[in-house]
Amino acid sequence: MTSVGNKRKKSVLGNLRVVDLSMGWAGPLVAMLLADFGAQIIKIESIRHLDWWRGGVGQNPDEREYEKRANFNGVNRNKLGTTLDLNDPRCLDGVRELIGISDVLVENFTPRVMRNWGLTYDKVREINPSIVMISMPGFGSAGPWRNYAGFGNTIESLSGVATLTGWPDGPPVLQSNAYGDPVSGLGAAIGVLMALVHRSRTGEGQHVEISHQEMVIHHIAPAMMDYIMNGRVHTRIGNRNPAMAPHGVYPCSGEDQWIAIAVNSDVEWESLCGILGHPEIAKDLRFDNLGDRQDNHDDMDDLISSKTAQWDKVELAQRLQDVGIAASPVNDAAEALADPQVMARDSFVWIDRKYIGNHPYPNVTARLSKTPGEVYKATPTLGEDNEFVLSEVLGMKPDVLVELKRDGLIGDEAYLG
Repeated sequence: MTSVGNKRKKSVLGNLRVVDLSMGWAGPLVAMLLADFGAQIIKIESIRHLDWWRGGVGQNPDEREYEKRANFNGVNRNKLGTTLDLNDPRCLDGVRELIGISDVLVENFTPRVMRNWGLTYDKVREINPSIVMISMPGFGSAGPWRNYAGFGNTIESLSGVATLTGWPDGPPVLQSNAYGDPVSGLGAAIGVLMALVHRSRTGEGQHVEISHQEMVIHHIAPAMMDYIMNGRVHTRIGNRNPAMAPHGVYPCSGEDQWIAIAVNSDVEWESLCGILGHPEIAKDLRFDNLGDRQDNHDDMDDLISSKTAQWDKVELAQRLQDVGIAASPVNDAAEALADPQVMARDSFVWIDRKYIGNHPYPNVTARLSKTPGEVYKATPTLGEDNEFVLSEVLGMKPDVLVELKRDGLIGDEAYLG
């Protein structure tokens, strides 16, 4: 696991400037992915209305709890942080000026918010015809749900994903990670890159709208098409898989220790039984082929569980991997950080940040050979880069900055007035 360094690598997006108005996870993730490959990201926040992923001010404002949230700090690295309250015309003028000298604008509000600020795409295009604007409303900009706020968990439910997640005899289950947010963020990042390619060829900017719900729905496309074409309704199947058996999570020795195993062929099934020390199970006619194993999955799982319970999860996973069977120990957070594959790929990087110290965060996602991304800067504290952005980039005069700070419109602390 590596630590953040000061030396910058070759940056494929180093000539881009991005205005990041977004909050939460999905929008900030788009900007962070661009930042990882060199784009200059200027994240705009309000000291009166903090990014909700910072959490609240807390009972003791002096402790700056809003600077300590792992969620916020994990998705805003490599950015410049500045504060402007867009509900004030003076600050809004500053943002318009910034849009005029930028390449990309990212926002993930309901359509009403940008309309109220006068920052719809039509207005933004008047300021900068070549800008690429990414809008990420939860349910799109048209239709009866257009002004509903969307969050990852509600999107997961309303897209139908949760309908297929859970045990056969239980209710729908959320996947616990606000699934709709990262899926939408990754999709929007691809949308930005495609729009930039188009601009490089034509000189034209674009407005790319990403509905979170539409981005997530396609993840259940097979189930939807099966219903539309064949009338079959898919149901929850727990950890099982229609194309593999056995496929599940099985107990190992020790308290609450588990291994995930996925068998993809009859040959792998025989190998599994042999490694577990009971090759005779493979001869059981109930488990003769995939169809038989699917039909008798409960009995098969009981047999496998009785054997895996005698094994250390790491040792068994390695033995199974050695013969080509997909298997992995189920790790807790500490074990995941120490996993050999995670360490070999430098999947996490240590970042030292004011108020919280040095902690591991996910490293750059895509590893490109010629233009590798990098983590080179911790998530900015509130208003950390005001001097650079407001004075140097926008050229605001000192007396203007004093006035804005006096009026509680900029600053480096949450506004409590």
